[in-house]
This record gives sequence, structure tokens and C-alpha cells, in this order.
Amino acid sequence: MLIAIAAILGGAEGWDDMGRYGKAEREWLRSFLALPHSIPSHDTFNRVFQVLDSAELEKHFLDWVSAIPQRT
Repeated sequence: MLIAIAAILGGAEGWDDMGRYGKAEREWLRSFLALPHSIPSHDTFNRVFQVLDSAELEKHFLDWVSAIPQRT
């Protein structure tokens, strides 16, 4: 999820962009993420987002973003 969010913030507009972003930023991502199986493929991003409940994802994302100012 973090790779997808970072990719979107970096201008990604789809699964292919997310995969390319992850590969391009692999070393930076490895500095704070364990990536035992490397960067997920664009197909993996697609499959993961298809099984997620979008309403739940939106709720948790908004909760997370709202909590950021309180922690900084």
C-alpha cells in the first residue's frame, strides 16, 4: 500500500505506473521497507486493489491522514 500511495503522490495513474515507480525507487523504498520478494508487479497492484473494500480503504486512509498533524 505504501508503494502505491507514494506512486500516486508521484503522479502514477495506473497499475503499470505503480510498478514502474516501485522499480525506479527500489533502493529508496528498501531503506525503510522489507521487500523480501522485491517490488510487486503491476498485476499484483491490480489484484490487491480489486479485493479491497474501497469504502473501508477510504475510511482508514482518511483516519491515517487526519492523524498525521497530531503526531507531528
